[in-house]
Parts: sequence; C-alpha cells; structure tokens
Amino acid sequence: MSCQSCHHPGDAWSDGLPRAHGRGGAVLPRRTPSLVDVAYETTLFRDGRASSLENQALRPFFHPLELGSGGRGLLIAAGRNPNYRKSFETIFPAEGINLSTIAQALAAYQRTLIASPNAVDHYLDGHQEALSPEALAGAVLFKGKAQCATCHMGWRFGGTGFAINGVLSRDKGRKLDVPAWPDATGRFKVPSLRGVSKRPPYMHAGQIEGLEAVLDHYTSPRAPIRIDLSPDEIRHLIAFLRVL
Repeated sequence: MSCQSCHHPGDAWSDGLPRAHGRGGAVLPRRTPSLVDVAYETTLFRDGRASSLENQALRPFFHPLELGSGGRGLLIAAGRNPNYRKSFETIFPAEGINLSTIAQALAAYQRTLIASPNAVDHYLDGHQEALSPEALAGAVLFKGKAQCATCHMGWRFGGTGFAINGVLSRDKGRKLDVPAWPDATGRFKVPSLRGVSKRPPYMHAGQIEGLEAVLDHYTSPRAPIRIDLSPDEIRHLIAFLRVL
C-alpha cells in the first residue's frame, strides 16, 4: 500500500468510501480525509492528534491496520529504489534516506495540493455573475439563519476547531471490528467545506451519503445545533455548498 491507496487524486485526494480500508482490507473506524489545502491545517487527523504534516506523515506506516510497514520496512523499501536514493542524496546530502527526511519529503509534497479558486472566490474578486441568485441566497443563509458559519468559518469555511456533529458512530453499542482511536470528548475536527460536493460521504465515519441528507440531519431533533429551514432555503443552501 501507498499513501495514494487511500488518497486518490481523482477523488479530491480521498477515496469516496464511508470508512478507510487499511492493510489486508481492514475497515478502519474513520473515513479518509481529503488532502486538498492540507498545507493550511494546524491539526491533523479527525481528532487532531498530530500538530504538523511532518508529525502526521509517518503515523500510518506504524499503525498495524493502516499501511503497517513500520519504520524498518519503510526504510528498506525506499532504500531499494535507486531513484529514491539518488533524490534523497541530492536533496538531503548530509542525511540521505531516514525517517525524518521521508517525513519532510511527504510533507513538502502535500503542501503543493492547493485547490483552484472557486466561484465564491471569483464573486469576492468582483465577478458578480459567478454566483447564481440561488447560491447567493444560500450564502446569506450559511452566514445567518442556518448557522453553518458557527463552526465552518473563515475563507476555508472550516478546517479549524472541533465540534460535536451529533452523528453517532455506527459501532456504538457493539464491538468494533478494528480498534477505535481515543475520542474522550466526542468532538471531531470541523472540516473545510471548500470542494465539499466532491467529497461524499460525510461525517467522520461516512454515516451520511449526500448534502441533502446532511441538511436533513441538521434540521432534525438529534442535531447539536438544530436549524429550521424551508424546502426552498434548503435548496438555496445546497446551491451555495455546491459552488464551494
């Protein structure tokens, strides 16, 4: 397995699955996050347990159910490749291939995965025709009545902070088929909504399939912040989310 086994360029650098599949086909507790704009993240993983890309990069190699090769296996595999050896000797002349330089290289590459400007960016640059009347109405709802901006704030529409999303784990009340990572607070990282329409399913374990179902959730009594929207308002809000 490689990083791209779960982070596919054609799937917005995720995999489109409800929950990630690891070594030997093991189904992991959470879904694969997108790597788009990951350069701007200050905490990594859905529970925020890594503080930088360099800190995050090697962890999947050491997790037995993710890539599972461990440090020694990673170094042996990289060292057997003459192109890797040449590149690392050129870029890291005093170090060559080691775990630290591999982490630095992976982090440097991930920082290049930057999204192109979207329709909202063009609108804010003065191109008023970039957003339809429905999407503009949705933008007003997003910042106001729908309360989306309570958690999904800033130019990335999220990507910072942690919140309870009100979605229970599929595995609550029964033994997980794989070990769950600790989550003492019940909160998960608030994802950026840029490109959100390209990254179904939604929530930390892919419990919700589409944007319409997400809004059904947040207009239901089980939602942490319950909102009351008419069918037209839901339609306008989805129009705005689709152009992000």
